[in-house]
Amino acid sequence: MDNLPLFSIITITFNAESEVGVTVKSVADQTFRNFEHIIVDGGSTDNTLCEARKFSDSLRILSEKDRGLYDAMNKGIDLAKGKYIIFLNAGDAFANSDVLDLLATHIPSAVNLPYSNVDVYRPKSKRSENISSADTADGQSPEEDSCFGTYAEPVTDIAEDKDPDILYGDTVIVDENRVFLRPRHLSVPEKLTFKSFSKGMLICHQAFCVRKSIAPYYDLNYRFSADYDWCVKCIAATSPDKCVNVHSIIIEYLDNGLTEKNKKESLRERYNIMKHYYGTPLTVLRHISFIPRAIIRKFKK
Repeated sequence: MDNLPLFSIITITFNAESEVGVTVKSVADQTFRNFEHIIVDGGSTDNTLCEARKFSDSLRILSEKDRGLYDAMNKGIDLAKGKYIIFLNAGDAFANSDVLDLLATHIPSAVNLPYSNVDVYRPKSKRSENISSADTADGQSPEEDSCFGTYAEPVTDIAEDKDPDILYGDTVIVDENRVFLRPRHLSVPEKLTFKSFSKGMLICHQAFCVRKSIAPYYDLNYRFSADYDWCVKCIAATSPDKCVNVHSIIIEYLDNGLTEKNKKESLRERYNIMKHYYGTPLTVLRHISFIPRAIIRKFKK
């Protein structure tokens, strides 16, 4: 079996020098070491990449213009070599240094993987390493050939199909000073089913760890809520018994995301996505029930 990482952490950046450091550090501090960290940068003109390298010399970086956030995420999917992918964008962070360790304990084939001292991708220098779009999980660029460390081989005596397809946990909201603001307003479901997301995006995108083999591309027809559509598609591609709630806070979400700045358009897109998957009657009823919740949230802020 190929020596590949268990997790691919994908971070999207664009002129994020003030936010990216905390994200990279939270990944670099993980006690479980069988992962790769990919940064897909939109061609930043500030010191984003320099700031990122201050906290890790184990980054794979692609820096080029893109067609927006979700196009960049699709590039990240192409680059990912891990069995599972996690999107952790600039400003967001793992809640503690044991998050990947916790996730790994719920993956049977990872039970005997070393949790530390496992080399990850190490570039030859701290200069920007532009990985071409052709550098996907099926191939390596010439720059990478001499740069890979050794990944621990997955255990082969445990059936692959016992591994979950989706792992998920809770999220807290923090400000730019990493001060706790509030829990996320939606609670994660104890058992995740296709119908769960008819109640809204119950799981924060960053707290949604997905097996790459079932992960589709993001639909670029959506500008602000393609993550909701993507999560529903991932859930539809598996079954409830293959979805694991890790019952822990695993993500700190920075309270200044793209969809917050474009709230009305985001909600309009989300309504249309919900209607597509769950039908108009249920979607209308759900949105009527959302009104009291929205009022309560407004007064709590």
